[in-house]
Amino acid sequence: VNNSENFEVIIIEGKVVDQEGNGVAGANVEAISGASPAAISTYADGTYSLAIFNSGGQGNGSIGGINFTLQIEGDLSIAEIKLVQAVSGADLADSKHTAALVFPRFSSQAQSSVETSVTLYVNGQFFKTLPVRVKNIYNADEHRKVFDALKFFIPPGFVRTGVFEVRAVIDPENVFVEPNETNNEKTYSQLVSPSRGLSIVMVALSPDISQKSAQEWAATTRRFLANTYPVPVVRIVPNPVYSNGWLNLPMALRDAAIVNNARVAYNAANPASRVEYAVGLYPPDEYGVGNRGFVYRRLYPQSPLVSLQFPITMAHEIGHIYLGGHEEVDDDPNLGGVSLPEGYVYDYITGKVRYIKPNSNWINFMGDPSAGFELGGVTVNPWVSPTAFNTILGARQTAMGSHTKMSAQEPLRWTATVPYEKVLYFSGYIENGEFKVSPPQTLSTTEVG
Repeated sequence: VNNSENFEVIIIEGKVVDQEGNGVAGANVEAISGASPAAISTYADGTYSLAIFNSGGQGNGSIGGINFTLQIEGDLSIAEIKLVQAVSGADLADSKHTAALVFPRFSSQAQSSVETSVTLYVNGQFFKTLPVRVKNIYNADEHRKVFDALKFFIPPGFVRTGVFEVRAVIDPENVFVEPNETNNEKTYSQLVSPSRGLSIVMVALSPDISQKSAQEWAATTRRFLANTYPVPVVRIVPNPVYSNGWLNLPMALRDAAIVNNARVAYNAANPASRVEYAVGLYPPDEYGVGNRGFVYRRLYPQSPLVSLQFPITMAHEIGHIYLGGHEEVDDDPNLGGVSLPEGYVYDYITGKVRYIKPNSNWINFMGDPSAGFELGGVTVNPWVSPTAFNTILGARQTAMGSHTKMSAQEPLRWTATVPYEKVLYFSGYIENGEFKVSPPQTLSTTEVG
């Protein structure tokens, strides 16, 4: 730098970049000759502004010897491990699909990224090795797309009640030379709670419901329950269509009794594969415009009624059995439910892990049974909150048996059984002191009392 005019202050500005043109933060820039020594570190984007002082304007007419000191060696590490079955922050259930999110990191001023691999061990046993290009800086968009994590999808057979431990090792073959090899692995453990499957018999409450529509309802319901509930598997079995044609809101309690009787009859005819719930499907708007579903949880807690139009409402209605009322909104009343906290959701059916921003449009289904539809101009995505997931898991552990309050008794068994292809099942109810017979139900079975 020519300083023939003897300026007192010379400012040198520049930028330090790596081999890919990205700014290098924290690089040391130093003037060591021709003036008073001066040094500065580069900013986050790699830029610097170095001020060199010549006291009184006296001194050499030139300034030289500008040095740049870089950290040439890179360091690989495992920053964090998260285990997710439905949402991060929730407990783990036995025999359920689990995602292990491993966050590798790379620290270097000379390189922006490096090719390596990460090996995961589950309960002390080798599980899988995945290749990865680790960057030393991830921006907000990459974090939202979960590009800053390796995703290991662990099948249910690996997840058993008790302590569940995963260990991640980066650069397992020690190919990359590092100044610090002690941070190349991390171990994380979490308790797994006992769980059991969820089984439902599906009862169509109107001849207007086609078999195809019922099957589509069941498929969507099964997927949503399997992803959001602390259960390893969901089974939904069909039941013949009722042809009563009496649907109206005052009679909904009567319909719940019919559905409950269908559950009792099914379990009597299928003792080896009993169901926990029976759901009554009704056509859209049969119980009032926009009515999505309800459950008489004090009378027939295992017999919710759900509109054919809103299959994910099944999770909401069953949730009432374990959670009581709704989880109230605490940030935006127009959305009708509690927004999930910052974290991750895991949809094992699609194999996707997604990041949830704080107060985003991911809404807990116990606050918003119509999630997935436009509410106040916002399309919300339904999921389960960590609190709801944990409460349901705990409740199912303490109540492994079925609810019996106000439910119909099991039919008496004959001393001998006779094989049948179909059984006609009758039930009834009392209204204002008068006994009324409900529409009959046809059961397909191989054996009945």
